[in-house]
Amino acid sequence: MRNTGARLAAAGVVVLAAATAGAELRTQTVEYRHGD
Repeated sequence: MRNTGARLAAAGVVVLAAATAGAELRTQTVEYRHGD
């Protein structure tokens, strides 16, 4: 059962990374559209 915490932490990191990448992608898209 000790691995549960590690798996939860790993999942959280993955989710956080995905959210960050998504936010950056959206920001770049918005900037690109505004630049046009």
